[in-house]
Amino acid sequence: MPGRRKTAKSFPGFYSPGEAMKVIGINDRNLLRSFVDSGRLTPKHPGDKATAQFKIEQVEEFADELRIFLLQSTRDYPDVEVRPATPADAAGIVAVLTSRGWKTATALQRISWYEVNPCIDFLVSFKGEIAGYINAAPYVPDAMEDMMSGRKRSWHMTPDDILPYEKGEMYDLYVGVAVKQNLPNHTFLASRLIAGFIVLLKGLAKQGIRFSHLYAVSAEPDGQKLCDDLGFERQPAQEGDLFPRYMLDLETSNSSFAKQYRKAIQ
Repeated sequence: MPGRRKTAKSFPGFYSPGEAMKVIGINDRNLLRSFVDSGRLTPKHPGDKATAQFKIEQVEEFADELRIFLLQSTRDYPDVEVRPATPADAAGIVAVLTSRGWKTATALQRISWYEVNPCIDFLVSFKGEIAGYINAAPYVPDAMEDMMSGRKRSWHMTPDDILPYEKGEMYDLYVGVAVKQNLPNHTFLASRLIAGFIVLLKGLAKQGIRFSHLYAVSAEPDGQKLCDDLGFERQPAQEGDLFPRYMLDLETSNSSFAKQYRKAIQ
């Protein structure tokens, strides 16, 4: 009878069918079976288990590819756009941050940053309105540490604190995300923004501009959850820190985000 089926336990290194469905984000076993029939998932019988199971790495890679594919599809969402910011967008980005009640750098400050590096802000717009943005700044080492410790905030940053991109060089990025919360689809827009951010990093990689680590801080529960979801690792606190530190090693992390990036640059 429906609802009385026992959930099969997974073998180490494998997901049971129910666990695999949860990771992929589906609740239809026929759909799971279709992924098997198409060859996207390969069932195994580890330890002579009667119930087929799925390797964790394969399931997570497929789930990430499926999620990114869905979020990158703009044909179904013609009113949503993700792109690098321009000087004309600076005031709109400030409006996103002030809508959250946060102090921020002025539009003129942002424009001065773009003169050094025009690829540090990426935005998502909905029906032409800037709904959210990601700041991904390659700070000089001293400025990076000042931001991580909280000694300085965005409104303290000057053009001298930002590195220009040069082909063949590797960079660390300080990242921050903000999306307007008063929009009914703000959760989708945030996901769309992050998916688009991966695409933009891929584009920079094709230009010979690559990235080693992403750094972030957050005192907000939703920001900390986002760091956890993307695979950032919480770093040991340093004396005087104002916020928890997070780091994502794009070269070694097993997170879906990092694996997608490595796959792209290969």
